[in-house]
Amino acid sequence: RFAIAMQDLGWLVRNDNVWLKPNPIPDQVRDRCSISHEYVFHLVKERWYYFDRDAVGRQSSSGSILPPLDTWEVPAVKGQINHKARFSEELVRIPIDATTPPNGVVLDPFAGSGTSLVYARKRGYRCIGVDIKREFCNLMIDQLKALQR
Repeated sequence: RFAIAMQDLGWLVRNDNVWLKPNPIPDQVRDRCSISHEYVFHLVKERWYYFDRDAVGRQSSSGSILPPLDTWEVPAVKGQINHKARFSEELVRIPIDATTPPNGVVLDPFAGSGTSLVYARKRGYRCIGVDIKREFCNLMIDQLKALQR
């Protein structure tokens, strides 16, 4: 439904990548399977856009660079930070490295704990994070300040 709504707003769906979570948080359900994946949509406004396949691709046996696969097996992050839906830097690696040009800006409109912002800053990109919850915005600030120490 999200992808269709975005297309209705003029966006182009380039990929519906699947994030396989090898150790998902257990669902408390009895009448269906537990969900162990999420979709990561690659949306663009124009047909021609920046995509650096060399930064994220996989090498073929002949040495050429192939596009990355659309299925990513990345464990969810557990631990210190107080954010229920936190994800690892490895999950944002392909989207950020593939689609952010040199001196580019990473915009995360649902920035939560700030993982994408931290990864972007480590790679030398500028970044903008937005979240509806003030506590998460403060968490983002703390995460970015910790990079400067």
